[in-house]
Amino acid sequence: FSLWNTILQDNKYLLITSRKPITSFKFKLNDLKSRISSSLIIGISLPSDDLISVILAKNFSDKQIKVEKKHTKLSKRLLILNYLIIYFSPQILIK
Repeated sequence: FSLWNTILQDNKYLLITSRKPITSFKFKLNDLKSRISSSLIIGISLPSDDLISVILAKNFSDKQIKVEKKHTKLSKRLLILNYLIIYFSPQILIK
């Protein structure tokens, strides 16, 4: 509780990340339950294939790598794999 109280007193922020919402955990302490239930909880969903395509196209563009339009229609996994190969191995030439 001391961390939580200090954050509130100093007008700071606490970022808690989890795969499950923190409200889904079964806390035994009523004070902790109360603090959690009064918190702002935001969920972030997985990006769509279109969003990933746009992000990868932007990253390729920033690195001045020309990618043909037909290659941006690949599946999400292939796009990510291609990006990782290019990002981590710039000496590799992909034809």
